[in-house]
Amino acid sequence: MEPPSSQEQRCASDILVGRTRVDAVSPISTHLDYQSENRRTRLLTTMQSQGTIPRYPEEAGIEGVAHSVQDRGTRAILLSESSGSTGNSRISSDFPRQQKPNVKGPPTWWWWWWWWWEIGAAVLSITSLVLLFVLLSKSDGRRLQSWYLPIQPNSLIAVLTTVAKTSMMVPVASCLSQLKWRHFISQPRPLDQFQVMDDASRGPWGSFMLLIKGLKIRTFLPLSLAFVTVVGLGFEPSAQQILDFPERTSVLANVSAEVGIATEYLSKGFVPGNTVWKLEPSTDLFRLQSSLIDGISGAVFEPNFNCPSDYCTWDDFTTLGICSAYQNLTGRIEMSCDDPDDPLFNCTYIFPDGKGSTIARNVTFGDLGKSQYLRVESFRSWFESTAPQNRSGVLSAVKVTNYDLYRNAIPGIGFAYPEPPVTESYFTRFYWCAQTFRNVTAIPRQLSYGSVDVEELNEIQYDIGGGCSCTVFSSPTAGTNFTVDSTLVEYLMDYLENLLTQAVINVAPYSPQVNTIDLANYLYTANFQNLTVNLAATISNQIRSADPGDNKNASTVHGIAHTKEIYIHVRWPWTILPAATVLITSMLLVLAILVNMKHPLLKSSALALLFHGLDDDFAGIHPGQLETAEKIEHAAKSMRVHLAASGEDPLLKFRRQE
Repeated sequence: MEPPSSQEQRCASDILVGRTRVDAVSPISTHLDYQSENRRTRLLTTMQSQGTIPRYPEEAGIEGVAHSVQDRGTRAILLSESSGSTGNSRISSDFPRQQKPNVKGPPTWWWWWWWWWEIGAAVLSITSLVLLFVLLSKSDGRRLQSWYLPIQPNSLIAVLTTVAKTSMMVPVASCLSQLKWRHFISQPRPLDQFQVMDDASRGPWGSFMLLIKGLKIRTFLPLSLAFVTVVGLGFEPSAQQILDFPERTSVLANVSAEVGIATEYLSKGFVPGNTVWKLEPSTDLFRLQSSLIDGISGAVFEPNFNCPSDYCTWDDFTTLGICSAYQNLTGRIEMSCDDPDDPLFNCTYIFPDGKGSTIARNVTFGDLGKSQYLRVESFRSWFESTAPQNRSGVLSAVKVTNYDLYRNAIPGIGFAYPEPPVTESYFTRFYWCAQTFRNVTAIPRQLSYGSVDVEELNEIQYDIGGGCSCTVFSSPTAGTNFTVDSTLVEYLMDYLENLLTQAVINVAPYSPQVNTIDLANYLYTANFQNLTVNLAATISNQIRSADPGDNKNASTVHGIAHTKEIYIHVRWPWTILPAATVLITSMLLVLAILVNMKHPLLKSSALALLFHGLDDDFAGIHPGQLETAEKIEHAAKSMRVHLAASGEDPLLKFRRQE
């Protein structure tokens, strides 16, 4: 075929642009008859075969298109063509006449248009992920106070995850854009799927719609990339959950806790004089006595301890102390009374003495004096030291719970003889013991014990000599020896006898008698078991303490000082989603590169869509029908197209398939 003349080329160019150029705002239709249309088609085919009109070689890529457009100085306008059978608007090009396009191969900067940007973005995403895991591994368990960077851990993680996700979305969007072209090159597809896949490359909503319509598309790579895009919405929320900042206790270096213990007891209050049975005056004795009364009332003296931190612990330790053994003997002891018909009668209670024998305790319950009023004892307690040398003591008490003042009242007199009272009986034994404390903890103002094991001590030596009038007690199981000043051993039990031997006497109809220190009424109303436990604990704690305290030879045992600190805790399960999305994206990028090795790389180029638009076989589209995107999409659903070349036109175009 002979090449067309210059006049024919100008004619073809005029026919190509329809002789009338319009913009996208005000389209003008120009009617061409059927013969002109056929002539234009022949001229275009001839010019394409000679290279005057560009064809799109598959190996050129979209950068080749842009390069060709730049070389030719192509100008594009939207023009409208009308004929008896067709009418639509299209983009056309005004090529410089007498100039051949340069589309013989890719441009010299081939590294620019291949997958290098996507690969670089994937590498950046993986690098950010690796840095994230390195940061987390080095920060896990670290004290927050020791964090030395000016940016906080959460902020640094936010930066790394933002970089990782942003760079991850670059290959995702690019692969989706490229796969939409391959989708139509592989086989004919409904034209509306082009829009669906293009929307998927633009963000999560389009990807979500692609997943919904995935049953119709049925392509693995686009659906996988769309899934990654949607799942990527959880990237930032997961990253925010990675770090936690709980509290924990840690050991303070060069700081020690202390708590008082005693293996020897040299009293500061009971100071022996230079003669037998004489005590030296001491203000410490009154402090000890005051502490014992406070202990009876419930304010137990605390042993000396020092906890210089938030929390302190000690290993198990054993110390000297006083222990108590309480028994409620109500209804279990023998009681006998004088003739209750006598206005004045006594009742005798038989208590154990703590050594396998018994002690008789007498209580007077009636006294009809000259005033014709009855004196009744509602409470009586006894403390008695036990031999030898007052090594221990027993406290027994009788408490009246119901006293019927009269029985068988005589008419005209108004009262008669009293009934025997209803009483409760208590018994407590105090003895020297070894106390083993376990799981000892403390906060700055409170000392706590997990458990206390007690063992009664045996006396192995009295008055050991060598300038020390001391008694040595020994633990039967541990074999530990404890030394106690003999004067203290004797005088302590004597003091408790004077302190705790009390009585509450009511004189009807008057109120109970009140002494200077009304200890008797407190003993009568208090919980007797708690009272004796508190008294024994107070004495033991005084023994373990020097100042304040009563033991000159008290010592201390060292413990561990802990402090509460905020530390960084990594919740590793929350890293699964960011790591999985980045790695899956990288694998999908590799697959996308492989499946597109023999296809033009058009990706998201808008120029590619202009060069590879619809061919001229789309009849039945009338002016005004495609005025909105919705109408275009509706029309595309009924069109099945294939991105391919034809025998007459080697340029790839969306060609209609019936």
